Amino acid sequence: MFYAIKSFLSEVTVVLLDEDKQPFTFYTIRAEDINLGDLYVAQITEKMQEQKAFFATIGDGRDVYLASKQPLEIGQRITVVITKEARLGKIPQAKRHGNVMPPKTPLGLVQKGDILIGINDVENYQQIDWDETFDDFILEALEMYVPFAKGAQLIFERTHAFYSIDVDSHTSTEPFESLNKQAAVLIAKEIIKRNMSGNILIDFIGQKTKNEINALKNIMSRELCKSPVPYQLMGVSPMGNVELRRQRMRSGIDDTSRTLTSLAYRLFAEIIKEPANIKKVNVSLSLYGHLTTLLQKTWKQVEAKTGDKIPLVANTQLTTYKIEYK
Repeated sequence: MFYAIKSFLSEVTVVLLDEDKQPFTFYTIRAEDINLGDLYVAQITEKMQEQKAFFATIGDGRDVYLASKQPLEIGQRITVVITKEARLGKIPQAKRHGNVMPPKTPLGLVQKGDILIGINDVENYQQIDWDETFDDFILEALEMYVPFAKGAQLIFERTHAFYSIDVDSHTSTEPFESLNKQAAVLIAKEIIKRNMSGNILIDFIGQKTKNEINALKNIMSRELCKSPVPYQLMGVSPMGNVELRRQRMRSGIDDTSRTLTSLAYRLFAEIIKEPANIKKVNVSLSLYGHLTTLLQKTWKQVEAKTGDKIPLVANTQLTTYKIEYK
């Protein structure tokens, strides 16, 4: 097994590859993100009376969910380690790591987690150089539609509660049974590739017998077991969808690609690509606030790389950003 690493500003992307050096999954971490294995000083802000759990702040208006059987009081400061990254609609989860800290201990990051944390048998992975084709692999993971079998396609959608994957015959004339078997292999690979986790509903084509469903589940299992992330194929819902649950540790591509930080890094890449002709950068109010607070140091790194101060303007009409060129 192999891995490759690419760095851009304070963003690091890791691609994992199989024995044939073919990429099968990836993830991105940034200095500004709350990532698996990170160690923080946090302050207890709320106690969940019906659960042995708390909400805590790590500063900069960011919170984590903390499960702890040990008694804690609101206002106490402790060190916590991140056990699950944020996902759509859910804040990161953490567990207690150490004793109660002095009341004036500064909140925030103590130590960044190892980039390869959470990978089983990491000692068996060998690092290789980054290849440009890995960038294409990552871009493909952002696609909502994935074609296969000369006319069929998979459709990926996301809600706060679950992922849905629809197998659509589209313009294909192949028999449904053949399409479903091909789709089962591709779905499992895409789940690993996109680091999808939580509840996943899969709608195969047409009416399926119990034997056909079992065959499709077996096909998916053969692929899913190639990833170290635990999963359960739960069965079939009343609507006929195959239900899958996959353990969440790191954020999936759907989570990271929607955050303000990810949006900011796309902006950074565009600025650095052609800095000389930039007149000004218009950004949404939310992105402006993000760039001038949490990402302030990274923004200064971008300006240092371009060799000039970049005019940054908050625009109430924008939801993302727009670069104006000279």
